[in-house]
Amino acid sequence: MSFSLFNRVAFQAPQSARALSRLTLIGRIARQPELQATASGVELVRFTVVTSHGRKPESPVSFWDVASFEQGGRRDFVLNLPKGTLVCLEADAQKKSFENKDGVRQTVINLTHRNMEVILRPRPRSGEEEPVEEGAEEGAEEGAEEGAERAP
Repeated sequence: MSFSLFNRVAFQAPQSARALSRLTLIGRIARQPELQATASGVELVRFTVVTSHGRKPESPVSFWDVASFEQGGRRDFVLNLPKGTLVCLEADAQKKSFENKDGVRQTVINLTHRNMEVILRPRPRSGEEEPVEEGAEEGAEEGAEEGAERAP
């Protein structure tokens, strides 16, 4: 077997492999999640996660708009996250370019929520935060009837 044939065989991806773009963000809920409907009537939850690019207070930040199409208890979980909650969010990312109403070309990154874990919830009125118990992730309080795992 020649070396080039070996390279082709050894480093070929399996046919079931596919490309994907998934982001993991650790940040705070910057605005209260809101239930909205698309023009076609599909309900979704929209919220924003803010991430920092350093430890200094003057470090730049990024605001990430996220759409969640969860239903039932999972949707209620997301809707009830208060502003300031520290989360670890997994989301699919899709980059789109378009011309705005002024004819200027713009590019946006659309994030679709896939999984989320709460790291810290803000304490009401005290200014301090309390760590979340292990297992406090979306769907943890749904109960057995909705406890099915989400398919990847």
